[in-house]
Amino acid sequence: MRLSPVAQAYRAYGRVNRRPDKRSAIGRRLWSYL
Repeated sequence: MRLSPVAQAYRAYGRVNRRPDKRSAIGRRLWSYL
């Protein structure tokens, strides 16, 4: 599955901004479907 540019940017942002946030966990799961 290839990642969309938005998903790649979101992953890069998540890597920089490492906070144990429920919203980001949900967001990461949503982005994984793009």
